[in-house]
Amino acid sequence: LVHLGTATGGRVSELLALRVQDAYDVAASPPIPLPLIYYRRAVVKGKTHGRGVPVTRPLHDALLEYLPWRWRLAGWPVPLPGDLYLLPSVRSGGPWDRVSAWRELRATYRAAGVAGSVATHSLRKTMAQSLQDAGMPVRVIQETLGHAHVSTTERYLGWDPRRMAEWHARAAAIRARAADEKMKSL
Repeated sequence: LVHLGTATGGRVSELLALRVQDAYDVAASPPIPLPLIYYRRAVVKGKTHGRGVPVTRPLHDALLEYLPWRWRLAGWPVPLPGDLYLLPSVRSGGPWDRVSAWRELRATYRAAGVAGSVATHSLRKTMAQSLQDAGMPVRVIQETLGHAHVSTTERYLGWDPRRMAEWHARAAAIRARAADEKMKSL
């Protein structure tokens, strides 16, 4: 849940609704991770379309390990039906409920020594922040998170004056290079 949430920025409800076929090619033997995690429109808040989020190399590797482990733990049938929940409830095999997921998330954060408040959107905010730290444009982060409005994405990212100074410095360097190239072409 933590790795999937921080790597894809999925809402907890989206993560809990994922089916095996949304993350794996179940026709392959053994099933292999897909290049995109696909969030269906039925679970995307008020959206009329779903979205695919690229699977990073670390997430791909984690998914390669996860499915065989989960397969043994849940006693899933062979061949694997794609409509099984990716993160099933241990008790029912159906989807986890949000409250149980939040409790597990909070316990995981505490065990890892993470201080402060923990919310189900902490995973999305962590992912958004890491994309911004890597220099990703806000518009790309907005698409990745599936926000209809960039203002929602901006609330996730918060305000850091150091970032503004960094972006101004980058813009000045780009303008200086462009001016140099223009002078050379004259």
